[in-house]
Amino acid sequence: MRDIHFSYDEEGDVLYIAFRKGHKATSVSLNDNMVLRFDPETQKAVGLTLLDFSRLVEAPDPLALWRLAELPDTLRDMVWTVLTQPPISLYLYVTTPPTDAHPAAILAQQLSLAELMVAA
Repeated sequence: MRDIHFSYDEEGDVLYIAFRKGHKATSVSLNDNMVLRFDPETQKAVGLTLLDFSRLVEAPDPLALWRLAELPDTLRDMVWTVLTQPPISLYLYVTTPPTDAHPAAILAQQLSLAELMVAA
């Protein structure tokens, strides 16, 4: 698997995960705390930004991906594909929504703030 780069901004409490550094990407906000960057041509993840990261890793409940509902159908389907395959699926467990609910994501256990600060 290709190199994955982590960058944590402690002052801003933002974690940047780059799967393909320097690669052209489209950004889509998934909720108030997650931004997905991906290549629409290949439907592969380029990066993931997690705002308020230390709070997210402590959150007991899944994080609703409510902004997916605001996307046009074609883009939403493309984003769903990116979210449910590696490398994103290694860091986010995305739940299939019940009827009339938004999909949600749970951060994978390996996204420990302490581990990432040592790696940075």
